[in-house]
Amino acid sequence: HAGVFIVNTQTGHYLTASGMNMLSESVRCHGLMSQFEVIETDIPNQAVLVGMNGIVKKQCYMYRDEADTTFLSLDAKDYKIVPAWNSRGFVSLFDHWLVSLYKLGPMEQRQYFASNINEFMSYLLIQGHVNALPSAFVDLMCVLPMAMRRLRA
Repeated sequence: HAGVFIVNTQTGHYLTASGMNMLSESVRCHGLMSQFEVIETDIPNQAVLVGMNGIVKKQCYMYRDEADTTFLSLDAKDYKIVPAWNSRGFVSLFDHWLVSLYKLGPMEQRQYFASNINEFMSYLLIQGHVNALPSAFVDLMCVLPMAMRRLRA
C-alpha cells in the first residue's frame, strides 16, 4: 500500500508525521506529511508504516474486515487505510498512475539508489583499481550531482 492516508476510525483525523519516528493526528490532511506506505512483513498481521518523507518507520498490527478494507492498530487506536488517489480527485489519480507506471514510489526509489551505489562502487573498486574509499562516500555521491548541476548553471 504505497501513497495512502491513515485515518482514525473514531475521530476521522489523519495520521501525520510530526518528527523523527513521531506521529500525531490532524483534522486536515497535510500532503506528504500525511502520506504513508504500509509494507506487509513476513509475520502474519504485522506491517511497517513508513512515512513518504522517510522520517517515520513504525511497526503496527494490520487486519482486514469482511469488505476487505485494511485497518491498522497503532498505539491502541484503530486506523483505516485510504488510498491517496481516492481522497483527492482526478489529479491524485493521475499522480498515482504516474508513480506506479514509472516506479517512483519510495521503495522503488530506494532500490534504484542502492543499485546505483552498488554499480558505482563496483566500478571504482574493480575497473578503477581504487583500494580504499572515503568514509563519507555515499554522502559525496548524493551531493556531487547537485554540485555539478550548480556549476553548469
